[in-house]
Amino acid sequence: MSIPAVGPVLTPPNFQIVSAENQVVLTWSQAPLATIYYISRSPDGVTFTELGTTASLQYSDTTGTVDTIYYYYVQAGDGTYSSMPTIALQGLSLNPGETTVGNLVLECRQRSNKENSQFYTDQEMISMVSQSYKELYDKLITAYGDDYYVATPYTWTTGNNEQLYPLPSDFYKSLLVEVALNPQDPNSYVTLKQFMFRQKNLYNYPNQYTMYGITNIRYRINGNNLMIVPQTQGAQTLRMWYAPRPNQLINATDTVDGVSGWEEYIVADVCIKMLGKQEDYNTIFSMQKAEMNKRIDEMAKNRNLGEPQTVTDSKYINFAWGDPGDGWNSGGNGMF
Repeated sequence: MSIPAVGPVLTPPNFQIVSAENQVVLTWSQAPLATIYYISRSPDGVTFTELGTTASLQYSDTTGTVDTIYYYYVQAGDGTYSSMPTIALQGLSLNPGETTVGNLVLECRQRSNKENSQFYTDQEMISMVSQSYKELYDKLITAYGDDYYVATPYTWTTGNNEQLYPLPSDFYKSLLVEVALNPQDPNSYVTLKQFMFRQKNLYNYPNQYTMYGITNIRYRINGNNLMIVPQTQGAQTLRMWYAPRPNQLINATDTVDGVSGWEEYIVADVCIKMLGKQEDYNTIFSMQKAEMNKRIDEMAKNRNLGEPQTVTDSKYINFAWGDPGDGWNSGGNGMF
C-alpha cells in the first residue's frame, strides 16, 4: 500500500524507538482521526522506503541486519490523506545480551520519573551512561581468570639492542606477554615473567633462549611502552594478550554488552548520579546498585561452569612437560 499524499492529518505524537534483540520496536501515541500508520525506513537518513503499515500504536521491524543502524519515521493516515512524518529516529536490531545507550538513557529517565525533565540534556545523560559503563567494565576486567574483554593479540618484531616497544593504542591491562622460540612456528611461544623495576639490571646479560622454553627475557609495562630486559636481538617475535580500554559512548546507537542483564548496574548508577545532581533521595538506587555489585561479584568469576578456574602453579607455565623450578639451571623461566 503506497502512502497517500500529505493532507489534513496530524503527525503521531510521542514517537520513540527501542532497539531490541533481533528487532527494532517503534511506538507512538494516537493521532486524531488516524486509522492507519505508515512506517518508513532508511539506511542513510536520506532515502526512505515504505516498510509496512499498522492500525496499532506499535510496530516491530524484524527485517533489518543485526547491528546495522537504520532511520525510521511514522506517518498517520485516515484512508485518504497522510500526515507529515515524525522526526526520523535511529534504531538497530541487537545481538543477545546487547542494549544501546539510547535504551539505557530512556530507562534511566523512566526509573527516576524524569521522562520529560529538561534538567538533564540527552548528551549529559549519554555521558553519565558512559561513565557508569566504564565502572561496570572495570568490575568485569578484575574478574580474574574469566576474560570478558580481550583484544586481538598485539605483536612486535624486535630490533637489535632495542628495549622499549610502544604499546597498542587501546591498551588497558596486560594479560600475557610471550616470545616465540621460532617465529615461523605458532606453537613455539613461551610465557615471559615480569621483572621488578629495581631488579632491572639483574638481567643485563646476553639475550638467549632454548627449544625447551627456557628464556632469560623479562618484561615490564613502562609508561606507554613494553620494556624488555636484556636488550633484544633482532627478528624476535613478541606477543601480548591484553584487555583494551573501554569505549567512550557518545551516540544513542552505541551498543553495550549487558552480558546477563548486568546493564542494570549502569541504570542504577546513572539514577544515583541524576538524583544526586538535584539533591533528591536516591537510597533505593544505592541499594539496587549494591545488589548488582553482589550479583556480579558472585557470577562473573565463574564464566565456565563446566571447568571453573582453579589455583595454578605459576612455575608451570610453558609446555606440557612443565618447567619446574624458577631458575635458569633448573629449567625455569628466568635466571633467579
